[in-house]
Amino acid sequence: MAPDSFLARQFHIALDAAAALLAALACHVGLALNRRVPGASRRGAMPWLAGGALALGTGLWSVHFVTAGLQPLRLPVAYNGFAVLATG
Repeated sequence: MAPDSFLARQFHIALDAAAALLAALACHVGLALNRRVPGASRRGAMPWLAGGALALGTGLWSVHFVTAGLQPLRLPVAYNGFAVLATG
């Protein structure tokens, strides 16, 4: 197999470390907010649960965005708007 026939990952230690720190922070905040759920009433637990879900979801999506942004694509990428709308 030729060395250029696959996409090799290049490491950027500073951005990889930032992504790992962001993941740890998102998990810490999400779990800290969710620890308040058992002590709250049903109505009072919903904001804590929603905040924890939001912290985990946006934090981990951000980690994906940072790490995916590190990878330069050497392939042509195009989107067919009709196909996206038809399958969505």
